[in-house]
Amino acid sequence: MITQDGVDYLINAGFLGGSQNTHWYIGLLESYRTGTANDTLATLLHDCVESTAYSTTNGLRIPFDGALNSGMFENSASVATAVFIRSATIVGAFITSSPAQGSTGGTLLSIEPCLAKYMTASETLRIVSAIDPFIL
Repeated sequence: MITQDGVDYLINAGFLGGSQNTHWYIGLLESYRTGTANDTLATLLHDCVESTAYSTTNGLRIPFDGALNSGMFENSASVATAVFIRSATIVGAFITSSPAQGSTGGTLLSIEPCLAKYMTASETLRIVSAIDPFIL
């Protein structure tokens, strides 16, 4: 779900000449509640637990290096990869402009639940992200 924060960013950067974020990051969640359009990083991370079980001090950078395809943009050619350093159950993810884990600043572009995925230490999670304007 693209949040209002995300919609505002897309309109500002795309139509109103506002600044653009050239890097986006995925945060993984170990607890999740139903997202709302009014979520921000502050509200999301107040209510949910961001995972720190993978090897990075920053979020996973999304390598958006593909072309726009019928209005959809995704990173299947170069996925984000998380290598886990301890066990965790991942139940959701979010896309943000902030690279720092636990940061409540920056733009919360989207938030999504996922089927619970139990990861053990040294396991790798490959993540494909997509931006689909038809879900706005």
